[in-house]
Amino acid sequence: MQKSFLIILFLSLLGGLGLSASPLFGQSKKEFSPLELEKKLQKIAVYGRKRTVLITVSLYMHGTLRRGYGSGAIISKDGYILTCAHVVELGNRIQVTLWNGKSYTAKKLGLNPVQDFALLKIKSPQPLPYFPIGNSQKLKLGQWVVAFGHPGGPYKDLKPAVSCGRITGLRRKLYLRQNKKFYNQAIRTDIPIFMGNSGGPLIDLNGNLIGINGAIIFINKNSYAIPIHQIMAKIEALKKGNRIAGVLPSLKDQVDIRKEIRPGDMKRIYLRLWRSFYDMTIGRALRFIKKWWKKIFSPKLPFLE
Repeated sequence: MQKSFLIILFLSLLGGLGLSASPLFGQSKKEFSPLELEKKLQKIAVYGRKRTVLITVSLYMHGTLRRGYGSGAIISKDGYILTCAHVVELGNRIQVTLWNGKSYTAKKLGLNPVQDFALLKIKSPQPLPYFPIGNSQKLKLGQWVVAFGHPGGPYKDLKPAVSCGRITGLRRKLYLRQNKKFYNQAIRTDIPIFMGNSGGPLIDLNGNLIGINGAIIFINKNSYAIPIHQIMAKIEALKKGNRIAGVLPSLKDQVDIRKEIRPGDMKRIYLRLWRSFYDMTIGRALRFIKKWWKKIFSPKLPFLE
């Protein structure tokens, strides 16, 4: 059974490090024209794909081998890779696949299971292309950003998908009760990410890594990333293989999820719940009657068509 990792809120209801931050693509503060933005994103796509990895996690559950998929960001030429803790924390074996198809067994080093980030290490005979570390404390609302990842698991060509959007919130708090994760400084964007994107890089238009994608509220398409400055503050502990305790949410934090939901979102939730209820009860009953009426009496029932 394949399983793609991305924390999903039930509002569907029920995805020596290189610290240089030099401007690779000459981003300016002016607003881009559509043509300028298109050209810049084309360059970013080629650049970012070579620094984004597919993570395959194998684990045994009740005696059965299962696989899950996520994404990761290379942050050093000697093979350090950042991802989300929820992607790798349960894995017995972790495989990293590069954009060119080469695969390596990864060693899981340290992680923060609460704030949801982890560090992996692979051994490559050649230096790897990597993301320079950006400054996520100087981000601006409305700033263009780009996300890479493997939504739904691996594609045949192993190339990560590319999505772009804008920053819509900074230092957001998001408590995921079911998964016991607490994003306490999250970057919120309107980028459409999905299961399998978890752990993938969020970068600015200079090509600098500014966050790791981790969660989405499907009902309003809000996506959340862990800011890179929060991760880099613990990088030495991660490299030593430490399990970082993390910051637990207060009672107020646990209910602040309501701030991420607009009134219109709640209407959509109720509508989806009603449709699901109708389909499972009234709709199922009408389909049952229609099926047997036709078998017994043949004529059509207009109200069932």
